[in-house]
Amino acid sequence: MRGLNSGAGKSGPPGAALLIFVFFFCLYSLTIQGLPTGGDAWGMFLATRSLVDDGDAFLAHESNVVLVPGINNNPVSKFGVGQSIAETPAYMLASYLSKYNKSVHADTFLFFVTAFTSPLLGAAICVLIFLTCLRLGYGSRVSLTVTIVAGLCTLLWPHTKWLFSEPLQALALIGAFHSLLLVGQGEGGLPGAPSAGFFLGLLAATKLALAVVIVPAGVYLLVCLAAKKSRRPAVDLISFVLMLGFWAAVILGYNYIRFGDIFETGYMVLRDRETLYGFSMPLLTGVHGLLLSSGKGLFFYAPVLIAAVAALPGFVKRYPGEGWLIIFISLPVVAVFAMWNQWHGDYSWGPRFLVPLIPLLVLPLGNLLAPPPGESLNKVVVAAVAALAAVSIFVQALGVVVNYNEYLLIMKTQVPYDMYYDSGNPGRIDKRDDLLNPHYVPEFSPLAGHWWLLKHIVKDRRLEPGALRKKMQSDFPWKGLMPYAVPQLDRPRRAVVLDFWWYYLPKFYPRSAGWVARSAYTLLVFFSLSALGLLFVFFRFRAAYSEVENRSSTD
Repeated sequence: MRGLNSGAGKSGPPGAALLIFVFFFCLYSLTIQGLPTGGDAWGMFLATRSLVDDGDAFLAHESNVVLVPGINNNPVSKFGVGQSIAETPAYMLASYLSKYNKSVHADTFLFFVTAFTSPLLGAAICVLIFLTCLRLGYGSRVSLTVTIVAGLCTLLWPHTKWLFSEPLQALALIGAFHSLLLVGQGEGGLPGAPSAGFFLGLLAATKLALAVVIVPAGVYLLVCLAAKKSRRPAVDLISFVLMLGFWAAVILGYNYIRFGDIFETGYMVLRDRETLYGFSMPLLTGVHGLLLSSGKGLFFYAPVLIAAVAALPGFVKRYPGEGWLIIFISLPVVAVFAMWNQWHGDYSWGPRFLVPLIPLLVLPLGNLLAPPPGESLNKVVVAAVAALAAVSIFVQALGVVVNYNEYLLIMKTQVPYDMYYDSGNPGRIDKRDDLLNPHYVPEFSPLAGHWWLLKHIVKDRRLEPGALRKKMQSDFPWKGLMPYAVPQLDRPRRAVVLDFWWYYLPKFYPRSAGWVARSAYTLLVFFSLSALGLLFVFFRFRAAYSEVENRSSTD
């Protein structure tokens, strides 16, 4: 049996990229949370608002977000400027639309509209995965399959729900990889080296720790230029460096505006856990946590990536330059965040810091579905990938439907865990991991917890609080391990709700019900139409491939 590969060349069938964008934008838009809840997302939003409205980086004092003292002790956000730049167009649109908003609190409305930045970025990521697969020669059907797996079966989906910066990091990394691939294939001009430099600089401006990938990316570029794969190697190299220099100036300038010091990033200013512990986590402990722990392990939160890693040796053999580039990008990223005291990235769903790697990690899957010429497609392998993908999409649904914040709050405030700490010292700074149970004990894992909450969302969300609490206290997932640790569930209905904007907004703001329903239905219609379009593309190329096979057999 030959491979599944077929398609319309390196550009794909006409309109396929647009269909992919519309499909994922509408899906992700339907499932965002959309309301401000504090934390990192709110802090980055505040920075966006300050940049647009006031033209500076200084913020008002907020109790629900960590701010650090900047120049003259003015509070500022410690986060990189990249995410705020990405949010700016949506925020400007929100500011315009807010003139006509009479149904939702002003700040909530501004945040809500700005929150659609993440679905836009997520949809763009999926388009770039598709285009990269085509460039690798997988063909339209396999490229579309890998893209659907990436968009539905990995952490990309749940992480488009919030205004964290991981979607932008993932976009920048796959954008840089695609641009470097163009250089490796002899494509010059704007889409190649300068584009790679732009995306890598944006990546560093969004999260400075990810600047570690610039070295392997730069080595790949130099090897390609030395191999004369570019018609203008000097121009490509200079443009690459200039783009990096541009973003370096942005980063240093933003530091200076906030702190009066171009080298101060804001991460080690306060006397808090970050300053005290820094990069103190033992490497192997952090690697285990990020990849294999029951509560945060990447392969538990995206089982389909097991198949992708298994496919990596074959991918490296077929595409040695690109394969080693993925490896040498992934290793330092995993190592850096494994040693960070807050390797888990909480509060969040899954190993948040590894989300930027996912678009690269899914690429070897295509090598299983479109084997090199002369090799046959293994049906058992395809069945295994399909099974892992089915499990993976269920895991993503747990993260999409259930509010991750509510479960972790139950873990931190309503379940005994103080045995790990010195409760006699109220002035202490928290340990580097204050959620050991959910991170390392399977019965307390958010995967088990979200399944528990999802069951009650489906069956019991309309019950009165007393009856709901009683039912939830009868089947909590750690009951077999610690039956005495009954969750208090002071406000059970907070945790047992659909975590979607079209559910929240009419509850909090009844006057918004009309336009919320119209907006959701419009997105649903476009989602359905784009899904039908993608099915047509997929089966059209399946039929075309069958025809080619029949002709080959006749010949």
